[in-house]
Amino acid sequence: MRILTFFCTLFIALISSTFGYSQDVHYSQRLVLDRERNPTFFNHFDGKWQVYSAYRQQWAAIGEPFVSSTANLVRKIKSGRKGLNFFAAAGFTNDQSGDVKLDMNQVALVFGAEMKTQYGTFEAALNNQWVGKSINLNGVTFPEQYDRSIGRFNEQLASGENLPANSLSFFNFNFGLSWEKQLNPLWGLRGGFSLSNLLEPEESLFDEDNRKNRGYGLQFLGTYSGFKGKTLEPYLAYYRAKGASELVLGSALRFYALKSDLVQAIKPFLYVRSGVDRVTDALIIGSRIELLNFDLGLSYDVNVSELELATQNRGSFEVSLVYTLDYLKPKIRRLPCERY
Repeated sequence: MRILTFFCTLFIALISSTFGYSQDVHYSQRLVLDRERNPTFFNHFDGKWQVYSAYRQQWAAIGEPFVSSTANLVRKIKSGRKGLNFFAAAGFTNDQSGDVKLDMNQVALVFGAEMKTQYGTFEAALNNQWVGKSINLNGVTFPEQYDRSIGRFNEQLASGENLPANSLSFFNFNFGLSWEKQLNPLWGLRGGFSLSNLLEPEESLFDEDNRKNRGYGLQFLGTYSGFKGKTLEPYLAYYRAKGASELVLGSALRFYALKSDLVQAIKPFLYVRSGVDRVTDALIIGSRIELLNFDLGLSYDVNVSELELATQNRGSFEVSLVYTLDYLKPKIRRLPCERY
């Protein structure tokens, strides 16, 4: 009960802060998105080790695409105390933003703990991040560089842009809490709460105060096993920022391949991403397939906002690959027989 009291006290202290949300990297697949927002979801797998990577390409239909990629390694650590376990993760993320060539590199270290009780499993985790950003204006032109004498932009002319620096770096912390319980033989529930940008680091290439505001998110994932050979997984996530918000709502349906030694399950999913205070942004359509120890996910965002006039409903393509290694079982040892 002391651990439960600690989690509740920490939750109340953090939620009492002033909130605002800021997130550079944005994925659509739930498995990747939840871990970016709430570090306790790194522990959401059965096994001892897990390696996963993701790649996302967005807005290729209207110019230079935004490209994000990430790779992470997760390790579960058993303690000698009943019900108490730990987990740790290390990851690297790169994000390249369009024509301005804004490049972001992020190194993350995650440390967390879980406590299994009769009231469910409680988890807490901290995501420690180092973020470096740089901008390359080579090949980029500005209005002041339009040369009327030749009728086009001339990179040799002064751009009128004077950046004090072309790069920056900072440390940041994200914090997450979650609770998971099998409510009855049919229904299971996992809920999470996360805080981002706890240090509110300054992020600006200009001589001005531009801080990443502290933000919060909520995640809810249910499992319903009332269908033969199938599991329904409804999902809801909400994120809030100053003047902006995001809601992701939908479900996956997991089909178990009972007669296959290669394919364990196929899980198609459909989510809707909405701005709550604005129009619906996109439909997220995709599927995951479990092959032995691998889990492959493919998805596509169908743009349904007003930007569809330019994109023709084309949004982003995303792929993720997960490899999970289970706890090794001891081999049966046979004592040698002296007679043979």
